[in-house]
Amino acid sequence: MRRSPRVPQEPAHIVNLGDLSGLQIWPQFAPHGVSKAGLMHLTRAMAREMAPEIRVNAVVLGAILPPPGVDEESAAWRQVGERLPLGRVGKAADVTQSVLFLCRNTFITGEELVVDGGERLVGPSHRD
Repeated sequence: MRRSPRVPQEPAHIVNLGDLSGLQIWPQFAPHGVSKAGLMHLTRAMAREMAPEIRVNAVVLGAILPPPGVDEESAAWRQVGERLPLGRVGKAADVTQSVLFLCRNTFITGEELVVDGGERLVGPSHRD
C-alpha cells in the first residue's frame, strides 16, 4: 500500500467499543464473545493498515450498564459493583473520559483501553 507523503497534523480517529467478553470467556455468551474478540482483532488490523492518516483504538468495557431486565438502582446491580476491586460499577462518564483520552492522545493507535473497575483481575464471576 502506497502512502501519501502528506500526513495531517491530527489524524482522524476511530474508537471501537467492546467489552470484556472479547478478552475472557463468559459462559453461555460464546457468539457475543467471538464477535467482540473479532472487533479487537479488527481494531489492531485497521490501526496497522490505516496509519498514519487514521488512528484506531478500542475501549473495552466492564460493568457500566446493567444487563437487560436489571435495574441500575437494584441491589443485584449494586452487588456486581461491590465484587469489583474498585467496589462499584462504572458510569457513562467513565466511558466518555476514556474515549476523550484516546482521541486527545495522537500517539496511541491499535490499543485496547480496558475500563472495568478491575473486573478482569477477579474474573467475570457475576456473569455466571
